[in-house]
Amino acid sequence: MPLGKLCDAMPSGCIRYAQACRSAGAAGESFHAGLLPVGSSAFGTVEAVDGLGTMVVPAPLELLGRESPVRAVPGHVEPTFSWTPQVDDTGQGLGGRLVSALSTHLYTGEPLGSALAEYRPYVGELHTRWARLRESSAGGDTSVRETLTRLRVSALDRQSLVLPGDPTAALPALAHDGR
Repeated sequence: MPLGKLCDAMPSGCIRYAQACRSAGAAGESFHAGLLPVGSSAFGTVEAVDGLGTMVVPAPLELLGRESPVRAVPGHVEPTFSWTPQVDDTGQGLGGRLVSALSTHLYTGEPLGSALAEYRPYVGELHTRWARLRESSAGGDTSVRETLTRLRVSALDRQSLVLPGDPTAALPALAHDGR
Protein backbone atom coordinates (compact mmCIF):
# COMPACT_ATOMS: atom_id res chain seq x y z
CA MET A 1 0.00 0.00 0.00
CA PRO A 2 1.45 3.42 -0.87
CA LEU A 3 2.40 5.53 2.16
CA GLY A 4 -0.17 8.23 1.35
CA LYS A 5 -3.04 5.72 1.28
CA LEU A 6 -1.85 4.10 4.51
CA CYS A 7 -1.71 7.45 6.28
CA ASP A 8 -5.09 8.53 4.91
CA ALA A 9 -6.63 5.30 6.26
CA MET A 10 -5.40 5.95 9.83
CA PRO A 11 -7.79 8.11 11.84
CA SER A 12 -6.31 10.74 14.12
CA GLY A 13 -5.80 9.61 17.69
CA CYS A 14 -5.48 5.92 16.79
CA ILE A 15 -2.66 3.56 17.72
CA ARG A 16 -1.11 1.77 14.75
CA TYR A 17 0.94 -1.40 15.24
CA ALA A 18 2.70 -3.36 12.50
CA GLN A 19 4.29 -6.74 13.21
CA ALA A 20 6.94 -6.39 10.54
CA CYS A 21 10.71 -6.31 10.33
CA ARG A 22 11.94 -2.86 11.20
CA SER A 23 8.44 -1.38 10.98
CA ALA A 24 9.60 1.53 13.16
CA GLY A 25 13.08 1.97 11.73
CA ALA A 26 16.59 0.67 12.18
CA ALA A 27 18.82 0.74 15.24
CA GLY A 28 21.98 0.87 13.14
CA GLU A 29 24.19 -2.15 13.64
CA SER A 30 22.02 -5.22 14.16
CA PHE A 31 22.24 -7.43 17.23
CA HIS A 32 21.71 -10.38 14.88
CA ALA A 33 25.40 -10.49 13.84
CA GLY A 34 26.60 -14.06 14.03
CA LEU A 35 23.09 -15.49 14.37
CA LEU A 36 22.00 -15.62 10.74
CA PRO A 37 23.75 -17.86 8.19
CA VAL A 38 26.12 -15.82 6.00
CA GLY A 39 24.80 -15.87 2.45
CA SER A 40 21.17 -16.45 3.47
CA SER A 41 18.48 -14.03 2.30
CA ALA A 42 17.82 -13.05 5.94
CA PHE A 43 21.50 -12.20 6.42
CA GLY A 44 21.57 -10.17 3.19
CA THR A 45 18.46 -8.22 4.17
CA VAL A 46 19.74 -7.43 7.67
CA GLU A 47 23.14 -6.40 6.27
CA ALA A 48 21.54 -4.12 3.65
CA VAL A 49 19.32 -2.38 6.19
CA ASP A 50 22.24 -2.02 8.63
CA GLY A 51 24.00 -0.08 5.87
CA LEU A 52 21.30 2.59 6.13
CA GLY A 53 22.34 3.43 9.69
CA THR A 54 20.04 4.54 12.50
CA MET A 55 16.73 5.79 11.17
CA VAL A 56 12.98 6.06 11.65
CA VAL A 57 10.94 4.74 8.73
CA PRO A 58 8.61 7.14 6.86
CA ALA A 59 5.23 5.79 8.07
CA PRO A 60 5.63 6.63 11.80
CA LEU A 61 7.12 10.03 10.90
CA GLU A 62 4.22 10.82 8.59
CA LEU A 63 1.54 9.51 10.96
CA LEU A 64 2.93 11.30 14.02
CA GLY A 65 3.80 14.50 12.16
CA ARG A 66 0.55 15.26 10.35
CA GLU A 67 -1.92 17.93 11.43
CA SER A 68 -4.21 15.35 13.08
CA PRO A 69 -1.68 12.74 14.21
CA VAL A 70 -2.09 9.21 15.44
CA ARG A 71 -1.13 8.78 19.13
CA ALA A 72 1.47 6.04 18.82
CA VAL A 73 3.09 3.77 16.24
CA PRO A 74 4.76 0.85 18.08
CA GLY A 75 7.00 -1.24 15.86
CA HIS A 76 10.34 -3.00 15.58
CA VAL A 77 13.85 -1.65 14.93
CA GLU A 78 15.29 -5.12 14.31
CA PRO A 79 14.09 -8.09 12.28
CA THR A 80 11.03 -9.89 13.58
CA PHE A 81 10.14 -13.39 12.51
CA SER A 82 6.94 -15.42 12.33
CA TRP A 83 8.44 -18.18 14.52
CA THR A 84 9.68 -16.06 17.44
CA PRO A 85 6.32 -15.81 19.26
CA GLN A 86 6.76 -19.46 20.28
CA VAL A 87 9.81 -20.90 22.00
CA ASP A 88 10.17 -24.47 20.71
CA ASP A 89 11.86 -26.13 23.66
CA THR A 90 9.16 -25.03 26.11
CA GLY A 91 6.16 -24.45 23.84
CA GLN A 92 5.86 -21.09 25.59
CA GLY A 93 3.61 -18.88 23.49
CA LEU A 94 4.96 -15.37 23.90
CA GLY A 95 2.95 -13.88 21.03
CA GLY A 96 -0.17 -14.15 23.16
CA ARG A 97 1.22 -11.58 25.57
CA LEU A 98 1.56 -9.05 22.76
CA VAL A 99 -1.94 -9.81 21.48
CA SER A 100 -3.27 -9.46 25.03
CA ALA A 101 -1.44 -6.15 25.48
CA LEU A 102 -2.76 -4.70 22.23
CA SER A 103 -6.29 -5.98 22.69
CA THR A 104 -7.47 -6.89 26.18
CA HIS A 105 -5.32 -4.42 28.14
CA LEU A 106 -5.63 -1.55 25.68
CA TYR A 107 -9.40 -2.05 25.32
CA THR A 108 -9.90 -1.85 29.08
CA GLY A 109 -8.40 1.63 29.06
CA GLU A 110 -4.79 0.92 30.07
CA PRO A 111 -2.25 3.28 28.50
CA LEU A 112 -0.16 1.65 25.78
CA GLY A 113 3.07 1.68 27.82
CA SER A 114 1.34 -0.08 30.72
CA ALA A 115 -0.49 -2.48 28.41
CA LEU A 116 2.90 -3.74 27.16
CA ALA A 117 4.18 -4.34 30.71
CA GLU A 118 3.60 -8.11 30.70
CA TYR A 119 5.35 -8.45 27.31
CA ARG A 120 8.63 -6.79 28.29
CA PRO A 121 9.84 -8.91 31.26
CA TYR A 122 10.16 -12.02 29.10
CA VAL A 123 13.06 -10.42 27.23
CA GLY A 124 15.18 -10.92 30.35
CA GLU A 125 13.87 -14.44 30.87
CA LEU A 126 14.88 -15.43 27.33
CA HIS A 127 18.35 -13.86 27.68
CA THR A 128 18.81 -15.67 31.02
CA ARG A 129 17.78 -19.03 29.55
CA TRP A 130 20.19 -18.41 26.64
CA ALA A 131 23.08 -17.56 29.00
CA ARG A 132 22.48 -20.63 31.18
CA LEU A 133 22.30 -22.99 28.19
CA ARG A 134 25.37 -21.40 26.64
CA GLU A 135 27.29 -21.78 29.88
CA SER A 136 26.25 -25.41 30.29
CA SER A 137 27.35 -26.17 26.71
CA ALA A 138 30.71 -24.39 27.01
CA GLY A 139 32.49 -27.72 26.62
CA GLY A 140 31.76 -27.69 22.90
CA ASP A 141 28.32 -29.31 22.74
CA THR A 142 27.02 -28.13 19.35
CA SER A 143 23.71 -30.00 19.65
CA VAL A 144 22.16 -26.97 21.39
CA ARG A 145 23.21 -24.42 18.74
CA GLU A 146 19.73 -24.23 17.19
CA THR A 147 18.08 -23.75 20.60
CA LEU A 148 20.61 -21.06 21.51
CA THR A 149 19.90 -19.23 18.26
CA ARG A 150 16.14 -19.48 18.72
CA LEU A 151 16.32 -18.16 22.30
CA ARG A 152 18.61 -15.28 21.32
CA VAL A 153 16.58 -14.24 18.25
CA SER A 154 13.31 -14.49 20.23
CA ALA A 155 14.74 -12.21 22.93
CA LEU A 156 16.05 -9.73 20.37
CA ASP A 157 12.67 -9.72 18.64
CA ARG A 158 10.93 -8.63 21.84
CA GLN A 159 13.73 -6.27 22.83
CA SER A 160 13.47 -4.40 19.52
CA LEU A 161 9.86 -3.29 20.04
CA VAL A 162 9.89 0.50 20.38
CA LEU A 163 7.10 2.95 21.02
CA PRO A 164 7.29 6.06 18.78
CA GLY A 165 4.62 8.45 19.93
CA ASP A 166 2.87 8.72 23.25
CA PRO A 167 3.29 5.78 25.69
CA THR A 168 0.37 7.18 27.69
CA ALA A 169 -1.96 6.84 24.70
CA ALA A 170 -5.14 5.01 25.67
CA LEU A 171 -8.29 4.11 23.81
CA PRO A 172 -11.51 5.85 24.84
CA ALA A 173 -13.75 3.83 27.12
CA LEU A 174 -16.18 1.60 25.29
CA ALA A 175 -19.79 2.67 25.59
CA HIS A 176 -22.13 0.07 27.06
CA ASP A 177 -25.84 0.35 26.46
CA GLY A 178 -26.84 -1.86 29.41
CA ARG A 179 -28.19 -4.77 27.34
